[in-house]
Parts: sequence; structure tokens; C-alpha cells
Amino acid sequence: METYLLSSKLNEIEREFVIKTTNDAKLNAVKSIVYVNGQMTDETKAPHPIEYTPEEILALVKNKHEEKKQELEIMLQSFKYVAESGIIEDIYNLGTAFFYKQYYREARELFHMSLSLKNDHHQSYNYLGMTEIELGNYVEALEFCENAVELRPKFADYRYNLGHAYLNTNSYKKAVSEFQEALKINLYYADAYLSLSLAYLKNAIERNETELFKDVLSNTIDYINKAAIIDPFYSNEIHAEGLGALRNMDIEVAYTLFQRLLNLKKVKRNDELSSYYMKYVYSHNGANEYALNKRINYLNGEIENNPSYADLYVEQGANYLRLSKISWKRSMEHLKRALDVNPNMENVIKLLNEIENEYENIHKISADTDTGNK
Repeated sequence: METYLLSSKLNEIEREFVIKTTNDAKLNAVKSIVYVNGQMTDETKAPHPIEYTPEEILALVKNKHEEKKQELEIMLQSFKYVAESGIIEDIYNLGTAFFYKQYYREARELFHMSLSLKNDHHQSYNYLGMTEIELGNYVEALEFCENAVELRPKFADYRYNLGHAYLNTNSYKKAVSEFQEALKINLYYADAYLSLSLAYLKNAIERNETELFKDVLSNTIDYINKAAIIDPFYSNEIHAEGLGALRNMDIEVAYTLFQRLLNLKKVKRNDELSSYYMKYVYSHNGANEYALNKRINYLNGEIENNPSYADLYVEQGANYLRLSKISWKRSMEHLKRALDVNPNMENVIKLLNEIENEYENIHKISADTDTGNK
């Protein structure tokens, strides 16, 4: 099978973005990878039937490459738009979209922007902590996670993220304490149970906090089983293999397996959330017609699968309203051009005045809808 490769380059927000799309014969899929200043950032795969002809595969490579290029262009356009707007909600929300698309450095920049506008914005501190963990900057992550918990001590997710910041800086006793605090707030927090077991296991491997050695095996097995009971995702072959390693006292193997299990859950969660948070790329007046139509098509599928989810209808209604604004504005532009050619067309003058008045109403309604949809 012949291998096809397409490459595009964008230079925006003082960075070089390179998009490479190719077919992988072993996976029977087309892969698009985005590199930011030479570092691999975002990767998407599109499986295809094994019987695809070379012509069909080439067409798929071209299609997926163009899709990824247009998606990135829209995201970068939105980045510049919200940065200039100075609206903290838009800046923060877009930061979450970049985070779940794994553009961590761009997300970090947006979260810092929101903090420059509101220095006690706890959501930005929390996401900055998560972002720095993903970037491997654990000391910086610890500071931001501590700030988030200080501002909102009863938020279980903030406690959980602080626990991972401590875990990554080898502060196992503090990590255990934070995971336990998260579980006090949310008794059914499966990820916290699994993370608590990881803290105990890593401490045992490093032989750090001796007071955590007591009943480490029974406690760890108990936490891992609770995680699997609460979240069926954790009840699988890796879970069973990890428990077997624990019973054989092979703690390092058990730790590796359960860390892998948590990482797989995080990948699954991020894949699910990336499409949801992309709504913030389109939820402002900077979104163009192509972007809105793409989001509308995506939401049509989501509505078909989740017909009782009211928020989907709200977002879709807002998108159609934004699209109508573009059409009305385009209509006014053409009528004005008509009057440039023939200024004496009284019916067009009257029509244009009526459309301009209605456009102002639509613009106001659209702004109100954007505010209510965030």
C-alpha cells in the first residue's frame, strides 16, 4: 500500500504550526498530527475500511488534512479574537477548548490572560495546574493547584488535581491527604480512589513516608476495587493483572499497570470532552460561516443520539442565530453596493433601513444568547 503525506504550515500568534496527514496501512487509518514549534501536540485518527482503494485512501487523506487545517485556523482566529476582546469568560472558556485539544502552551497563555483580568479566578488557577502537570512542570503546577484549593477548598476536582501535583513532586503523604479530602467531598470519585492507591504504591516503592506503609497492600486493593465498582471502565484485564501483581507483592509492576489504567481513562475523558469544549471556539462573533456550519453538523449528530439533552438544543439555536447574523450582514452589504451603483432606488433604501433596524435587534438578541449559553 502506497503511503501518502500532506503537509501545511501556519504562522500565527508568534508560533509555527505544522500539520502532517498520512495513511497508516497497519492501523487502516488516516492520521493528522499538529506540531507547534516542532513539538507534537495534537493527533487524530480516522479509521477506514480495509478494502479501501488507493484512490479512496488518497481522497480521505486530503479530506482529513483540510479538516484539521481549517479547525486549527478557526481555533487560532478565535484565540486572537478573544485576546483582543478582554472578556474574561471568553478567554477562559477558549482556554479549556485548547486544553482538551492538547494545545497546552496556548491554553496556558489564555488562562494567564484571564488571571490578569481577575486575579482570584479560581477556575483558571485550577486549569493552569492541570496544564503545567501535562507539560511536566510540577513545581509550577503545585503553586497553581494550591491557589485553586485556597480559593475553593470544597471543590473535589481541585483537591484531586492538587493531590496529583503533590504526587508528581514526591510528596506522598500530602498527596494521600488531598485524595482523601476529595473523597470526603465526593464519596463516589472513582479516579480519586485509584489515585489514592497510586500514592500508596509509589510511596512504598520509594520507601518515603514510613507511616504510609501500614496495611498498604490491603488498603490499596480496597481502593482499587472501589474504583472499579464505581466506574466500570476500571474493571478490565489491566485491573485484574494489577491485582495479581499486588498479591504477588510485585509492587512496581502493579504501580505501572494502575498508572496505565488511569492514563487510559484520562485519554478517554479528554477525547469525550474535546468535542464538547470546542463549542467555545464558535461561541462568539469571531466565528465564521464555515466554522458555524461545521459545529451545526456536529450538533445535529449529538442531538440525534441525545434527544433529551436540552443544552444541545440551546447551543444549536445560538449557532443558527450567529449564522443568521452573517447572512443579514451580507444582505446589507449587497444592498449598499446596489445603492452605490444606483442611489435612486427608493425601494432598496427603504428595505435597507428596515434590515439595519432588524439587524440591531438580532445583534442584541445574539449577545444575550451568548451570555446565557456560557
